[in-house]
Amino acid sequence: MRKAFNAGFITLSLTAFATGAVVVALLAKMFPLVTAKTIYFCQQFLSNTLFQIPRAFPNALILALTITVLLGILSFLIQVYKTRKLWRRYAPHVIRLPKNVQKVSTNLQLKNNVHVVSDVNLFSFCVGFLFPRIVMSSGLVDSLSDKELEAVLLHEQAHIQNFDPLKMIVGQTIASMFFFLPIFRELNKNMTTVNELLADNWTIQQQQTATFIKGAMKKILTAPDTDLAGVPAISQPDSLETRIYQLANPANKHRAYLSFASIITTVLFLVFGTLLVRTPVDAFQLEHSAEPSYFFCSGDTMCRKQCHHTAQMSPVTSPEDLFSSYTPTQEVSPYK
Repeated sequence: MRKAFNAGFITLSLTAFATGAVVVALLAKMFPLVTAKTIYFCQQFLSNTLFQIPRAFPNALILALTITVLLGILSFLIQVYKTRKLWRRYAPHVIRLPKNVQKVSTNLQLKNNVHVVSDVNLFSFCVGFLFPRIVMSSGLVDSLSDKELEAVLLHEQAHIQNFDPLKMIVGQTIASMFFFLPIFRELNKNMTTVNELLADNWTIQQQQTATFIKGAMKKILTAPDTDLAGVPAISQPDSLETRIYQLANPANKHRAYLSFASIITTVLFLVFGTLLVRTPVDAFQLEHSAEPSYFFCSGDTMCRKQCHHTAQMSPVTSPEDLFSSYTPTQEVSPYK
């Protein structure tokens, strides 16, 4: 089987990479400021100006960015735990493959990857990140015709070949890590939907009809719901409406929806984050001070010279006087 291309996953990954690069750069830039006694931001637009930034600012920013990273790690671990818990829940109930499942799975070269569990509920899902496997209930097997069973296994085969369980855990981890940017929730939801649509399309291509995948879905949807959150499933609730519409109207292609607000907030974060990362930082060890003072300087050449560690000032001059009309007389030793 040729692996299907999921543009939604590529978009999600590239956007996360860009956002993550800005976050890491901000952490690297802000971390030294924790030791500063005083923090100043200087810039020159219409005139020389100097702003004192509270010392708690870098600490708060570092804490926020650290929490962002930890949330991603926590989300990943929770998903791994839930997936393992789901498999442990059904593993003791695995039974010998029924003859019809053996026949179909052998024809699809899936025999070693299919497990049937004794359960009256109707469900089928794909579990496992690097070595995914298909889990089906005996109730579902008994309710399907051979062609409907083939449709379900073809659908799950697509998830295996495309490593969709791994994509799902990566997508959810990214969405949890960058919770403050709604675009990642939207991209993750779109990626999950596209995974299911691609699996449906693969099934239809192989069977050359949508009749049997529709029949299987109809039977599954009339049965009581089974909690399979976090794994690719034939009855994935978040994408059911889109899939049913696509099966009924194959000429209408699915399009990802991104809200205007999510796009604007992401662009603003990347732009202002990049500007902050590119803003030069200089450290002054004042002659009369036991601790250093840090300065953010704008990219303006004149302002950078005033902020530079070779600036001169009197021992009794306060940092604010760096931008006054006072004529400097004594050199400030650089902070190492």
